[in-house]
Amino acid sequence: MHTSCASGMTQRLLVSNWLRCTRLSRTRADLSRWLRPRQSQGHCQMSLTEQKAELRKVVKQGLRKLTAEKMAAESLAIAQNVLQSRLFHNSKTLGVYLHCAKLREVDTTLIVAAAVKAGSNKECFVPLVEDQKANMQLLHLDSLEGLVPVPPFSILEPNPTYPNGHPRQDGTTTTSSTSANRGQKQEDGNPLS
Repeated sequence: MHTSCASGMTQRLLVSNWLRCTRLSRTRADLSRWLRPRQSQGHCQMSLTEQKAELRKVVKQGLRKLTAEKMAAESLAIAQNVLQSRLFHNSKTLGVYLHCAKLREVDTTLIVAAAVKAGSNKECFVPLVEDQKANMQLLHLDSLEGLVPVPPFSILEPNPTYPNGHPRQDGTTTTSSTSANRGQKQEDGNPLS
C-alpha cells in the first residue's frame, strides 16, 4: 500500500508532536532535513512501513548523539510535563512502559512511581513480555518492589503474582479492579478470593 503526500503531512504532525513532547531540538533539525528532500524527490510513494522504518532510523541516530546527561534532562522534562498535565491528574488508569536505558528510551520511573504512589486513586499497568514474539500483558503494579529485571536488557517487569500469590490483574482483559484481583486482604488478614 502506498501513501500520498497527505500522509507526509500527517507524518510531519506526528513527528512535530513527538518533538514538542521530547524537546529534542537537535533531532528536530535532523528530521526536518529528512522529511523535506523525500517529498520533493517523489518519496511520497513510499509505503507507510517504509516511512516508519526510515523515521525510526533517523530518530535512533538522533538519540545516539545525546549524552547520558542530556537523556536524563530530557527524561526529567518529559516526566514533569506528564505529571503536571491535566490528563495525568484526571486519569484513573495508566498504562506505562518501563524504559530500557540500553535502548536509549525515555526514563519513565518518575511517572510510574507517581502513579503507584497515588494508590487507590490510580491504577498503574506495566508490560510483562510473555514470549519471544513480544506478546505482552499489561499487569497491575501496586508497588515498585514488585518489579524485577529481566534479561537480556534488564528491563524491569512485574512479577506475575502479587506478594500473596494471587495473579496480578491484567489490564488487557479487565476493565476495573477488584480487591481480590489486587491481592488485598480482608480485615482478618486473609487474602480475599
